[in-house]
Amino acid sequence: MTAYHQALAICMALLATATTTTMAQQAQPVAIMPAESFLNSKIPFPGVRFQQYRWLSDEDRQKVLDAGYTPEEWDQPTLAVSESVPFSDLGILQPKITALGLTQEQWDCYVNNYSGYKWSQLSSELQIHAIALGWTPNTWANRATSKPDIFRNFWDELSDPIKKTAGEFCYFENTWNEDNLRYWTTAPPSVHTTQAPTKPPTAAPSRTIRPTIAPIALASTSPSLSIGLELLLVVGTAATFMMV
Repeated sequence: MTAYHQALAICMALLATATTTTMAQQAQPVAIMPAESFLNSKIPFPGVRFQQYRWLSDEDRQKVLDAGYTPEEWDQPTLAVSESVPFSDLGILQPKITALGLTQEQWDCYVNNYSGYKWSQLSSELQIHAIALGWTPNTWANRATSKPDIFRNFWDELSDPIKKTAGEFCYFENTWNEDNLRYWTTAPPSVHTTQAPTKPPTAAPSRTIRPTIAPIALASTSPSLSIGLELLLVVGTAATFMMV
């Protein structure tokens, strides 16, 4: 075997190793959750609830429909009537919600934000947090029709202590702002080949949506693959000079 062929074989081996490593890294699942320092740390984040309908697997899409959602209701949290009631009042929908992977505490906090609870059903700790957000026992009783003035502000207008208090009700920036999932969630690393048709986002009735557009990831060559290609070019060139 000539020096050229030896050098070429080494480069091809390095390139194959770099490509295999890159593919393995890209295959790792990515947690779908907001980068939010005020996220509730007591209750696990229910990633599936905050993934766009069109990016769900075919199986999960069917589970969403079985749970009584339309695709538009799924993509706009709080729009579905079922999300206005606590888990204990879901009746026949309970097993459907559980099949989606949501627990009772995740539903009541992240989905319902405890709005379906009576004041007396809130823990003493949550009552204190509710008062900090402007609620009183009387206004809480009318929460379906009115909210404290603080809820008129967008998340970035809140102080850090208020954000932390809102986090106790499992609010985070996008749910506080009532953003449609299509504005702030992105496709998972592996996109399913069958995609549901999409329609313009449906806004929640209580607030005008301020879009928070997720950055579009641009395709780029991985560092390890680039190194392999550079090695192939350099060593191949050197081997060519050796033949001259």
